[in-house]
Amino acid sequence: MKEQIFISYKRVDNERVFAIKDFIEQNTGAKCWIDLDGIESNAQFADKIGTAIDNCQVFIFMRSNAHNTITNLAKDWTYREVNYALDEDKNIIVINIDQSPMPKWFKMLFPNKQEIDATNSDMLNRLCDDLCSWLGILKPAAEQDSESQKKAKRDALPKEPFQVGNLMYKASEHDGVSVCGCDESFEEVHIPAKVEY
Repeated sequence: MKEQIFISYKRVDNERVFAIKDFIEQNTGAKCWIDLDGIESNAQFADKIGTAIDNCQVFIFMRSNAHNTITNLAKDWTYREVNYALDEDKNIIVINIDQSPMPKWFKMLFPNKQEIDATNSDMLNRLCDDLCSWLGILKPAAEQDSESQKKAKRDALPKEPFQVGNLMYKASEHDGVSVCGCDESFEEVHIPAKVEY
């Protein structure tokens, strides 16, 4: 399978980065391109990186505190990679892997860029859903099953309004309910956070 996602990272972070890469691949079915051999300082390596970025649909920048310690941006490969991806108008996703502050050079490149916090599992799961959508791929079978279960749960909700206590509720397609009436006149109504039906 052809790599669809390019991952840019600092080698000092490879343990955390590879765990996130594996999570993305398992939860999307997409294949990531990532440098396994280390930085080579020659034109052949630059061509290899450029070709990999060209061939990928999504560019993921794994940002960490190591990016705050760069002393020479012109010699830093991750800086070159993200600039190349910008020039090629790639869909760039930024993952902050260690909750480090954003370096000034990065703020200048991406003044309004939001980051995904790698320590937040909900954000990583949403990223995987977005990646599936952007790449036009189906979720892996395990995820499809959970979607089927969610659909079955939604299908089991009542189609007509139903009453609990003095309030009438109508089920929504997003696993929730909304109040649609009551059987008496009230000056004040308490709407519960959860409705058992």
